[in-house]
Amino acid sequence: MERAQIKQTIEEVLNKAGFVGDATIDAQGDVWRVAIKTPEASHLIGQGGQNLLAWQQIFQQLLIKKLGGRAKLVLDINDYRKNKEAAIIFQAQEAAKRAKMEKRVVALPPMNAYERRLVHTQLATDAEVETNSEGEGEQRKVLIKPKSEFS
Repeated sequence: MERAQIKQTIEEVLNKAGFVGDATIDAQGDVWRVAIKTPEASHLIGQGGQNLLAWQQIFQQLLIKKLGGRAKLVLDINDYRKNKEAAIIFQAQEAAKRAKMEKRVVALPPMNAYERRLVHTQLATDAEVETNSEGEGEQRKVLIKPKSEFS
């Protein structure tokens, strides 16, 4: 399946659901990045991005069905995910600075698995801090600890 077919399929599904949107498709290795621009973003994104995640699942299942195998799809609507990722990275960097300066553990607010992985990946190159996830379910969060805590 090529980009034009994926674009058409996604736009048709949106249309059948009563939404209008223009999809842009970018393939990066085995990951298909889909960016949708729409005037109805708030309905498609939902509170805290919950609808966006549901749409991503729907589109990923369609992609798997059409491609006949494994496929990874990352959906963004009106740059919501891009902006949220930037905010999470900034929050993680600020928390790491605080952890180092105050020499204490700093807890970030609860995050989903994708967001926690983003924090762990972002701070993995910082030799002065370690990250761990703690908690269960929707209350799972990242703890940022200065390395001196473990010495």
